[in-house]
Amino acid sequence: MRQPPPPKKGLSGCQITLIVIAALLVLSLLGSIAHPQSSATSNTDSNTTTSNAQSTDTPTIVPTKGSSIHIAPSPGPSVIGADVGTFVTRYGEPQEELSSGYFDYKDQDGKIYLTTTVENGRVNTVLDDISINWTAAQAKAACMTFLPSDSMYERKYNVFLLNSLSSVDYVYHSSYLANRFPAKDFTDENGNQTTSGTFELNVNYITDNTADCDVQVGLQST
Repeated sequence: MRQPPPPKKGLSGCQITLIVIAALLVLSLLGSIAHPQSSATSNTDSNTTTSNAQSTDTPTIVPTKGSSIHIAPSPGPSVIGADVGTFVTRYGEPQEELSSGYFDYKDQDGKIYLTTTVENGRVNTVLDDISINWTAAQAKAACMTFLPSDSMYERKYNVFLLNSLSSVDYVYHSSYLANRFPAKDFTDENGNQTTSGTFELNVNYITDNTADCDVQVGLQST
């Protein structure tokens, strides 16, 4: 007689586990199809975050007190009457703009060593205070570097200031400056309009043995 076939075995534990995992994956896929907005929202948030990060990293070009001022460097000697960019080429960008066109350069300790004022993009005053131990002769020599090459010495006069012992103004003339600024900017020591191109190199006595200097269009009033 034929023997009956052996009874079929039930599903193993491993097979059951695989079936359950497969079912969960199917349910997850169906859920994603049923809610397509979830993926779109995630992409939108990601793009927004990226956009904000790029905006934050973009440097501002608006001059702000206490931060570096963005001025393009330009070629040429950094003398009075020159484009402000020539001073950027020589000294780098100024660190502070106290008011419109009034720039300070500072050393690593935050001490101001050079100040320039600017009119229509051209430097019309330079105050050089790079050393607190300059003699009057050293201060004058430092500021001579800011004189245009066609400067002609004319005379000198004394000015007495409240914040110093005294100062001496050395009067020069420059045809270069006469063509760089309007006639009204050139005044004499009495405040009256004078010959275009007239300017001064001032040596300011801080103490008997120390001084600083400046160069400016026109003359200081006595």
